[in-house]
Amino acid sequence: MSNRNNKTFFIKIIFLIILGALLWGGFSAFKSSGKKSLQLENGQNVTFTNADDNAGEDIIIRSDKAEYASVGQAEAYLSISAGKPEETLFLQFLFPDDGSVVEKVELKKGNGWETILVSRGSVENEESGNITSALIRRKTIPDTHSSLGYISLPSANQAQYIKLTISYPPDATGEFWVEAFGILGSYGLLDPIYGVNNGLVGYWTFDGKDTPWTSSTAATTLD
Repeated sequence: MSNRNNKTFFIKIIFLIILGALLWGGFSAFKSSGKKSLQLENGQNVTFTNADDNAGEDIIIRSDKAEYASVGQAEAYLSISAGKPEETLFLQFLFPDDGSVVEKVELKKGNGWETILVSRGSVENEESGNITSALIRRKTIPDTHSSLGYISLPSANQAQYIKLTISYPPDATGEFWVEAFGILGSYGLLDPIYGVNNGLVGYWTFDGKDTPWTSSTAATTLD
C-alpha cells in the first residue's frame, strides 16, 4: 500500500472514531436528559432516578423515588420531559378510592416554586377535544383508580419539575398514577408507590423496650 493510500486510510479511521464519539456522546446525553439533579433552596440535590418502562411513550416522567414510604403524607418530585417542545401538556393524578388527596402541585420557576391550579374532574372528560390523539394511545388504567385532578403545563424545550404534595389515611398504601397527555398526541405514564406496606412503620420506645409502631398507633399519635 502506498504512503498516500496509508494516509487516506488513517484519516478515514480517525474520522470514524471522532464521529462515533460524537454520536455516543449525543446518545448518552439524550438518555440522561431526564435524569438530571435538581438543587433545592436548602442545597439538597434531588435526582430523578425512577422511571417506568417507557415503551410507546414520548413524554418521559421520572420521580425522585419509586416508593414514598411515609405515613399519612408524602412529597414527590417529578421531572417531565415532553417529546415535542412546542406541545402543551396535561398532567393527571389518579389514586385508589382510599381517601387520598392531592394537597398541592407546584412548578419550578427560576429559584422558587409556583403553585399550580389543580382542575377537578378527569382530563379525558374535561379536555377530550384537546387531547384526542393522545387518548388513543392511553394505557389501561386500573378500575380501582380515578382522577383526583389535573394540571396544564405550558410548552417547554427542556424538562419541567413538579413538586407534588399528597395526603392519605395512615394505613393506606398502593400505586398512584401520573399520566401526561399532549395536545399534539404525545403520552406518558408513571406509577410510584405511596404509604407503608403491611402497616408496620417501625419501633419506638421510651423505656428501652421495642414497642411496635403500627398504622393504628400512628393514627393515634398523629391526631
